[in-house]
Amino acid sequence: MSYCSFARKRGDHHRMHHDTEHGFRPSDDDDLFRRLMLEISQAGLSFDTVLRKKAAIYGAFPSINKVAGFTEKDVKRLMGNPGIIRNRLKIHAAIRNAKKI
Repeated sequence: MSYCSFARKRGDHHRMHHDTEHGFRPSDDDDLFRRLMLEISQAGLSFDTVLRKKAAIYGAFPSINKVAGFTEKDVKRLMGNPGIIRNRLKIHAAIRNAKKI
């Protein structure tokens, strides 16, 4: 089964992701970084869980430069955000990746 067939059956969040992002070239580096944040967040979880939190994840990790400047205070703030996957290791991975880019 292709992702296209799968997305049609999985509901609006899968369909919207499929129709606007999956298979489309990122518009810029920050768009690519936001997509990386979805993948980091998804590790060990279902993609369905992550797609339901996508807007909050994109809002919490808005750009490479902003995330690269995050401090431990930002990590604490993000750990209190129920809209994202609140995993300290994943948040630190996002910051490390932003600094490397």
